[in-house]
Amino acid sequence: MIIQHASRWTSLQLSFHGRWNDPVEDGLETVEYLNMIETLPLLQNFICWTRENPPLHRFNFADILEKVAGGKLQRLVLARFSSASVANDFSLPSVTQLVLHLGMDSDDIFCLVRYCPRLVDLKYIISGPGNRSSFRTRINSESFLRNLDSHPQRSQTVKTLEIKLGGWLQEHAAQLFPRLIKSLNLPALTSMTVSTSKQSKATFLFTDTWPAQEFNDFFARSGCDLETLELNSVSLADHQVMYLLLKTPRLVDLSIREIPRSPQNPDDEEGLDFPVTRFLLRELLYFTTLKRTGRSFQS
Repeated sequence: MIIQHASRWTSLQLSFHGRWNDPVEDGLETVEYLNMIETLPLLQNFICWTRENPPLHRFNFADILEKVAGGKLQRLVLARFSSASVANDFSLPSVTQLVLHLGMDSDDIFCLVRYCPRLVDLKYIISGPGNRSSFRTRINSESFLRNLDSHPQRSQTVKTLEIKLGGWLQEHAAQLFPRLIKSLNLPALTSMTVSTSKQSKATFLFTDTWPAQEFNDFFARSGCDLETLELNSVSLADHQVMYLLLKTPRLVDLSIREIPRSPQNPDDEEGLDFPVTRFLLRELLYFTTLKRTGRSFQS
């Protein structure tokens, strides 16, 4: 059996799609074999996409995570986490890359940053709540946002931050982006990327909701010297880009990838902002000239 060689694994990906309460379509036969794993000393990459864990009496996800944490794990990708299921001294000391899928499903997902004392690369993927009842979505979303407020995303070691915004971010899910920025404190940060998924180009607009004040407060709070900034397929106004540049005087690399235009379907562009304008290019030229002469740029 493959499980017998688990001590030699360097990568493990779990995607649970079983109908846990369906006696006819039981997707746990294979998953239960994972309970036999005793140790994962060489594992470097662990990915778990599931948003709904199997029943505890069938598969203990916390046990697997504890075994993963005790090895050489470097990259961790999770969509769900429960701090109550791990030991008080739980830690991920070797993890340098952390990817968190934020879908309003796991209240404790924000605890993970504090468990990674050597974290370097941090990525958040924000997605909608999925196909659930509006009442349940509202209750879970409120709890999710409260948990973020209770666990600020602070790290003294993170150098790279990426935030990817998925589609159909409405109501509480849309609030998560500014609340996340408000929660961040990353003094060692040197690179930031904000992007949207292809599906979200026309469904999540920043015209009125771009968290300008939250970004201003983040840079003031963190005191980081950002060197690289990437804005990929983001509906963002030119003056909002300039506000970001004012807060990043040591910026070296700026990359802006606009949302692809649709000349054949101009209605698809309604409500979207395209940041690369004459105003932005003129201000960038002026900004670059001041930096070369060593003078400060005043807003």
